[in-house]
Amino acid sequence: MLSAVSNGGGYWVVSACGPSSGICPDCRQQSGSRHGWSHRSLQDLTIQGSKVTVRLRFSRWHCTYRHCKRQTFTDPSRRLPRRTPAGQRGSPR
Repeated sequence: MLSAVSNGGGYWVVSACGPSSGICPDCRQQSGSRHGWSHRSLQDLTIQGSKVTVRLRFSRWHCTYRHCKRQTFTDPSRRLPRRTPAGQRGSPR
């Protein structure tokens, strides 16, 4: 979900957060029990001379299936680019 786009005088900030539940990658059980958050910032190429930062907030979920060995998991980020040197675009995974 896109939550904010702002131009802070020479730079752009785009913020987004994910869904209200997650699916455990091991047992495939859906969980709405949030364990916490993790954050990631991506630098994109400039737009009309302005710096662009994309801020993402990922949910960390608690697996509610009692027989699952995985206790917590994070929203998948397969569609995000791999980390690349500054000034280069990454390709999706």
